Amino acid sequence: MNLPTRKPNRLSNYDYSQNGAYFITMCTQNKAKTLSHVGVGVLDDPYSDAVVTLLPHGKIVENQIRKMNDIYKNLSIEKYVIMPNQIHLIIMITASESGSSGTPTPTNGSESII
Repeated sequence: MNLPTRKPNRLSNYDYSQNGAYFITMCTQNKAKTLSHVGVGVLDDPYSDAVVTLLPHGKIVENQIRKMNDIYKNLSIEKYVIMPNQIHLIIMITASESGSSGTPTPTNGSESII
């Protein structure tokens, strides 16, 4: 059986460190639903809003997302949603005082998160 071939989703020759807004999606390993649970807001009402309940890993993710604006001075998290197996973010990269977007200082990585 031939598996589908994934199409490139990045522009070639584009510098993604440039200032601007970016839509980012991150998925969990093997699409495991470990971040949140989406439930119905009001039973028997098809027009009620869904209710997202964060699971323990989702709470860790949200905590780290909220810290990013303080850690990276040239980065702003405009909107985000934590789904059961993925995270969607709209981020804004702005110029630093020197006029460039710059490279953020590396963090400790996942050891400090989990």
